[in-house]
Amino acid sequence: MKLYKCKSAIFNIVINCNRVVIPYIKDLDVNLKRIFKNGNFDCVFSVRNKLNCIISLGKDVLMKSINMGVVYKINCVNCDACYIGQTKRQLGKRINEHKVDIRKHEGCRSVVSEHRLVNDHDFDWQNTFILHHESHRRKREVAEMYYIKSHTDTINIQRDTESFPVVYESVLNRI
Repeated sequence: MKLYKCKSAIFNIVINCNRVVIPYIKDLDVNLKRIFKNGNFDCVFSVRNKLNCIISLGKDVLMKSINMGVVYKINCVNCDACYIGQTKRQLGKRINEHKVDIRKHEGCRSVVSEHRLVNDHDFDWQNTFILHHESHRRKREVAEMYYIKSHTDTINIQRDTESFPVVYESVLNRI
């Protein structure tokens, strides 16, 4: 049973009244309403099973590869190294770019391709983790910096985190 104080807006006069909200019980509702009315209470009945228990308004889960505006993490299959990146485009297209980047000439390759070539390792392309969703570019870049700083085994070039605010360094070290 819940008691509420309510205000009436009739002629801008504030009237205190007591309202009781109780679960609806068939054949008892009329008697309960009469009893509460005699005690100067306004009785309101609530339904126990509401439609939101039956109908869900959730959206369908997107396939990981078509997510956009994400910070992601790719783990190396052969060691504890990982790469953390961000993209505004579809994640699957960005992952594919990482895969084919190994074909580029030396000096033009990404850190992922260099790790693959130098160590003869490969990355777990199928199990890429989405760490954060963010549609705004700058916020996504800050989130990427945070995740790079918070993971110790990243192969990311630390230039990626040069613009990370120094104020947050001490907070990050405590996590």
